[in-house]
Amino acid sequence: MKKILIVLTVLTVGIVMAKGKGDPIPGTDLIYDGSGNVFTDTVDSINNYPYGEYADAEPGTVVVIIGNTGSKSCKIQPADGKKGSQDSIALIIEDGPKKVQIDFSQSKGSGKIPYLYIKGNAEKVLIKGMGEDVGLVVIDNNPSNKGVQLQNISKKGPGFKSIITRGKLKKAQSNHGGFGGESDADPGIIMIGTDSPKAQIQGKDAIANVLICKSVDTNVYSLTEAYAECIATTSIVAEVGLGKIKMLKTKAIGPAVIAVDVSKKIKEKQYGKKIKITELIVGKENFVQ
Repeated sequence: MKKILIVLTVLTVGIVMAKGKGDPIPGTDLIYDGSGNVFTDTVDSINNYPYGEYADAEPGTVVVIIGNTGSKSCKIQPADGKKGSQDSIALIIEDGPKKVQIDFSQSKGSGKIPYLYIKGNAEKVLIKGMGEDVGLVVIDNNPSNKGVQLQNISKKGPGFKSIITRGKLKKAQSNHGGFGGESDADPGIIMIGTDSPKAQIQGKDAIANVLICKSVDTNVYSLTEAYAECIATTSIVAEVGLGKIKMLKTKAIGPAVIAVDVSKKIKEKQYGKKIKITELIVGKENFVQ
């Protein structure tokens, strides 16, 4: 006889059965366009999800949980497109479709997403209308798939602080912003769990105050501690796993820890002409030929 595991999750704040377009999300001025169930919960529940303890979520953040989305696309958007949204939400999509669009209104929106978690076969995630960097994106994708593309096209300049994938990354692109934390005391991380020899990390602004790697042994160092230890020792410590990507494309890089082998190298003669290098960079040998 086959064993059947049934998991019941009890959530406390609200529920919407998303059957049609434009279903309101409780506690926000946003609506959900897609199939599945939409729940809301309190900010403390972020800690129940992968790496949630690294999310800098302020009080009042609404946790939006979407399940049973199916394989099609889903979209978050303002109820009033002319007004946009200034909400702060943590978004959890438990069985994500191939395409996810998060739109707070490109012209009027000024949203905040301290935490975004997508489990499933997401191939493309498009974000716009942010008022600040997206805090932490965690993609629990299948390592055998071709990878996920993440793009923040917010015009006001926000990018990504941290990105973690279990599977491959296809592209992480910040059209008007960059990658990483605001300072070395609050660094970001781009942790690509599966070697992605075709992956591109492309930013308009600097790739700075960020650890780019394949893995971190969090039994020894937290993500922040791993960055700090590499910077302090000017070497990639053994607890940080080296990964593979294709390209880093930006106008400025550093200070940063580059624990990835970049196949499309940045040549030293390009410094000062095509790219500004800001010391300190640990692992520079991995992207200079």
